[in-house]
Amino acid sequence: MKILMLTTVYISNDIKILNNTSVCHYFAKEWAKSGHDVKVIYSYPVFLRIFHWLASVFKTQITRISNSSIRVKRISKDKFFLLEGVSVQRIPIFKALPLGKYPLKSIKRQINKIINNNLVNNFNPDIIVGHFHNPNLELISILKEKYKVPTCLVLHGDATNVKKLYKSNFNELLSNIDVWGYRSRAIQENFENSFGIKNKSFLCYSGIPESYFKDFKTVYSKKILNSFVFVGSLIKRKHPISLIKAIPKTIIKDNYSIDYVGDGYEKKIIQLELENRNLSNKVKFWGNLQRDKVQEVLESSEFFIMISENESFGLVYLEAMAKGCITIASKKEGMDGIIIHGVNGFLCEAGNDKELVSLINHISKLSNKQKITITKNAILTANNYSDYNASNHYIDSIINN
Repeated sequence: MKILMLTTVYISNDIKILNNTSVCHYFAKEWAKSGHDVKVIYSYPVFLRIFHWLASVFKTQITRISNSSIRVKRISKDKFFLLEGVSVQRIPIFKALPLGKYPLKSIKRQINKIINNNLVNNFNPDIIVGHFHNPNLELISILKEKYKVPTCLVLHGDATNVKKLYKSNFNELLSNIDVWGYRSRAIQENFENSFGIKNKSFLCYSGIPESYFKDFKTVYSKKILNSFVFVGSLIKRKHPISLIKAIPKTIIKDNYSIDYVGDGYEKKIIQLELENRNLSNKVKFWGNLQRDKVQEVLESSEFFIMISENESFGLVYLEAMAKGCITIASKKEGMDGIIIHGVNGFLCEAGNDKELVSLINHISKLSNKQKITITKNAILTANNYSDYNASNHYIDSIINN
């Protein structure tokens, strides 16, 4: 099958993008491994030069408050590259301001380049999928008229402003999407409450490599679990400081250790908090690690905690569950629905330190048997979300929906 993927977020070796995500590549790579012919159109957003300059100067401050990918480098040339069996065509797409829709001129230019590139490479897609609604809702709608194939758009965040972006042809654009994908239940509910339930839709969860899964022989010999880990960008919305504020107030008291994997502006704030509380000896900062190295840190941990907000879906939660960590995520965020409170993990209000204290105390008082059951359920849940299973579910949801 020939799969055409449209996205404004992708990875490449020549450009470093802040807050970038590999999620689209994980899907594309698995499809290629399964024998599909996958082509990615990476529409790289380009703005007025001043905005790229501002991003380079204030990148630390921006990453602290923003959940979006931040393009410091301004590029103007197309580029083709192969990445783990996936053909990627990167095409810059211009709009003056970072916010708002792309001008018609840019949309037409992008469509012409995509069609001409497909023609040169004799690529006629069997399905078209897109990630992130602006500008891909518009691009997919036009390409559907050209290729007459099933289409899918996956939403990664709040898309309720889509009607404001496309006032004149909103209904037409929506009608050209055959299947809707949502990166979390919260995104699905938000979108459907605004625009109604779509006949064909699915939850587009990611997966993790099968090599990351742990067997069921995990047995806790200690009465109190006391090794904690946080893996993610140290930014405000992820509330990494909550661990410092909560854990010392639990019944564990001063018998604990915390590992932070990741980097960001909040590291300075956490370090200051540690110094003020004389807790620096309890914490280790690993910085950014390769994905395989992260698995080693998770393997040696008992709790994984990240009670962040505006989290569409987090692979690291699955990775922690696959390693047998007792995992605490946020209520009404990306993992709510995958993590069932008290069954395969726990849920806490985002950034709520007091609730986190109560939750850790509750877990600490559970019997060994109860903890082991939750751990086994977490590993079982994670097993359902392997890279292979997730990519197959994605394609099946389009073909058989």
